[in-house]
Amino acid sequence: MDEMHRMPWGATTRRSFIRGAAAAMAVTALPRRVAAAGRTLVVANWKGYGSDLDWAIADFKAKTGAEVTHQYFGSEQELLQLLANGGVGQVDVALPNLMYIKPAIDQGLVQPLDTARIPSYGKVSPALRQAVAAADGKVYSVPFVWGTNDLFYNASAIAEKLDSWKALWDPKYKGQIAWVDDPTAAVFIAALALGQDPYNPNLDDVRKALIDLKANMKLIYGSADDVIKSYLNKSVTAGQIWSDTALKIRVQDASIVSLAPKEGSIGWLDNWAIVKDAPNPDLAYAWIEFMTSPAFQVRWATDPDGGSPVPSNADSIAGLDAKTRERLDARPERLDHAVMQKDVPQDKLTDWLELWQTVKAS
Repeated sequence: MDEMHRMPWGATTRRSFIRGAAAAMAVTALPRRVAAAGRTLVVANWKGYGSDLDWAIADFKAKTGAEVTHQYFGSEQELLQLLANGGVGQVDVALPNLMYIKPAIDQGLVQPLDTARIPSYGKVSPALRQAVAAADGKVYSVPFVWGTNDLFYNASAIAEKLDSWKALWDPKYKGQIAWVDDPTAAVFIAALALGQDPYNPNLDDVRKALIDLKANMKLIYGSADDVIKSYLNKSVTAGQIWSDTALKIRVQDASIVSLAPKEGSIGWLDNWAIVKDAPNPDLAYAWIEFMTSPAFQVRWATDPDGGSPVPSNADSIAGLDAKTRERLDARPERLDHAVMQKDVPQDKLTDWLELWQTVKAS
């Protein structure tokens, strides 16, 4: 069997998760701000995740006169480190995952929002607004896009119809499985396959299951580009995949099947927040309104190559043509059958990270 391809944990990717509270994170120097006469909004986001599209930056500049520069991060923990180590007071807006909103609040990295200054907030699905609700009753973030980690397989290479996470453990798929380099998804999926509570599984059982599964893994990836390339060159035939990445593959190869297995998918939600002491709060509010408005979301979602997940704004979804809605599978009820990546205590996340590192080293 060919040597498994692993992506480095800190690589700049669209999505990856906890590196661990004790991990030392190298944070790139923040961009220098221009003079007040030429104001610049600093955005912290994943590279290639909608906000850095040339047309989006040009449209925002046309609306506000402001330049936009990006500070990229390669994991959610790196985002928290970025903000904690000099980002507060320099970065204006950031895009934390649902799991990281509470840690950002607890660390004083983001500020409460005046939703009256974000007209599109009222058009966000009530269920999504509720998902990000803070215990103190304040609003700290606005849902942007959502999606799922799904089961996928190549229907040209696999004749049977896969409908369960358990299928990935079948020895006949040895050296063919692609797996996201994410401890939370790994624990959730193993627990679901074992029939256990994904939020409180028996970690000994999960560890054994994942070590068994590792024999089938060809690719442990943290980059959408890597799983796309591996699928197109036929080096992987099944595994777990981000829903929006599966859409990008389908544009090039219709053989991919991605679905919510009978045990459930893993749901995720990305959200815009204003960083504490943001230098340009008025531009930050304008940015969040722009990013969550149909003007941006419909255009991004309509581009099959754009990689857009499902928009948060109900008006955005209503503005999509039927073909695009079907392609995105923009049905809110999808999340009813998903295990959401939501706030988990730090000590538990640390245990999960250590477990996943043990699995990868096995």
